[in-house]
Amino acid sequence: ASGDAFMRWILGGSSKRAEKQDAADMTVELKSPDEWLSLGIEYALNAEMQDEAQSAKGWFERASVCFKHGGNEELRRLASSHANLRRILEDNARIADWSTRKRWTPQAVASCFEHGGFVEDAIQLCEAVLDQCPSSGEKKFEEIVDAVLLDLKSLARVLD
Repeated sequence: ASGDAFMRWILGGSSKRAEKQDAADMTVELKSPDEWLSLGIEYALNAEMQDEAQSAKGWFERASVCFKHGGNEELRRLASSHANLRRILEDNARIADWSTRKRWTPQAVASCFEHGGFVEDAIQLCEAVLDQCPSSGEKKFEEIVDAVLLDLKSLARVLD
């Protein structure tokens, strides 16, 4: 009872002595920038271990928020780029129609580089489209994708 009276006194009347705070909002202030960066790295590593693009995307988005709170714009941008790329990969996986996939794949590969130079993801996209390529009538398309794939694999070796 005395606790309730104290809360009414501290929060009430025209001379408010304190304001209620939402605990969810206070967590931003309770962590140091280093703690936010550490949590963001933990979330990003968790995202990399996910098999599903949607799940990885969610972890990268959480990491991006942590990096923002930690004051590291470069890591925030990188985590956001990873989240966007995971969305693109998820969209690609849902395309069942071959002609749509054929039109969409070059854009998806290009977006791997627009979102931060994700060579391995571009390689995966190329390999996936080759696996789904119809056995007839797509010889020229296969040759182009094979050539791009060879270039990407060479680039990956150089970057390693």
